[in-house]
Amino acid sequence: MRSMRLVARMVVAALLLPLVAVVAGAPARASAATVTTVTVGNGPQLLARDPVTNKVYVANIADNTVSVIDEATRGVTTLRGFFNQPFGVAVNPTTNKVYVTNSGDNTVAIINGADNSVVTTTAPIFNAPAGVAVDPTTDKVYLTNFNDNVIPVLNGADNSVTGISSSKVITPDDLAVDPTTGKVFVANNGNDTVAVIDESDNSVSTIASPFFKGPIGVAVNANTHKVYVVSPSNNSVEVVDEADKSVTRITDPSFDFPFIAAVDPTANRIYVTNNNGDTVSVISGTDNSVTSIADPSFDGPGGLDVDPASQTLYVANGNTNTVSIVDTSGAMPSPGPTATPELGSGELVTTGLGALLVTFLYRRRRKRRHGLV
Repeated sequence: MRSMRLVARMVVAALLLPLVAVVAGAPARASAATVTTVTVGNGPQLLARDPVTNKVYVANIADNTVSVIDEATRGVTTLRGFFNQPFGVAVNPTTNKVYVTNSGDNTVAIINGADNSVVTTTAPIFNAPAGVAVDPTTDKVYLTNFNDNVIPVLNGADNSVTGISSSKVITPDDLAVDPTTGKVFVANNGNDTVAVIDESDNSVSTIASPFFKGPIGVAVNANTHKVYVVSPSNNSVEVVDEADKSVTRITDPSFDFPFIAAVDPTANRIYVTNNNGDTVSVISGTDNSVTSIADPSFDGPGGLDVDPASQTLYVANGNTNTVSIVDTSGAMPSPGPTATPELGSGELVTTGLGALLVTFLYRRRRKRRHGLV
């Protein structure tokens, strides 16, 4: 259930009305893809790959472990002892550190990618930390809390923690960073907006659009500066242009409780897991056309990440404790409709400074929080 707290809205000077577009996809075709699976821990949630070591780190919330998949051998190593309801995973390829949020004990586990040694850090502002994203340029780690509206910021150099509090952050869920523009995008599940944090001064602005509905996932293509926002309540994905804050809505029959998005910036593809539909939708970043990848191994797909070099996709299956490894080289979407912008009610409002769980009960908890049960 969404938070019912009243949040004061600040009066601001700048107001921008960008363009809004709708793209209704033609029926999605299933793309040919080669899929293999590996078994991981109990309750795989989000995952992330380390491009330095070519390892994939999977947070297993139900048995308090992290599975490490070797991309070359497909072998799996299990890390234990430092995790308590691990949920989110993010990698800093510059420092070769992996950050895992422990929603059960208000800590963040930091894995050294070179040898998989682990340390944990905590801070008073951690309140069931969940989402996590890294800016490798600034060595800052941004988090969301399940239980409040604070954005904790961990300094990767010394593990010190500060916080960003703003009335524009309301029930934050996932978040993503564009290191080129220095912007952090936060899916505000509580009020159907996207908060934008400027890393230079921690000021917060809001992108509002009638298309956002219970946004959960968010991903950024740093090459095109497009932000992809997943709205499961609408069975849609919204595309935000960072330059003018225009919002394009993509709908497609393959979307069935779309959950998490991952970007292949090289191929300009966006992958979206459909948690109810047991498929992965593939969006062309060129024309927003959509196709889908279907495979019997997909069962409650949630977290995912992609290796752009090999065009290999890694998908966590919450219902079967597996990760599907998908060769996406044959999964490029066919040409589809092109968006036609229409004037809409999106807005940019500037303020001052400032999951999936595989068990039935936790899965319902996530959906109840998002107003879906």
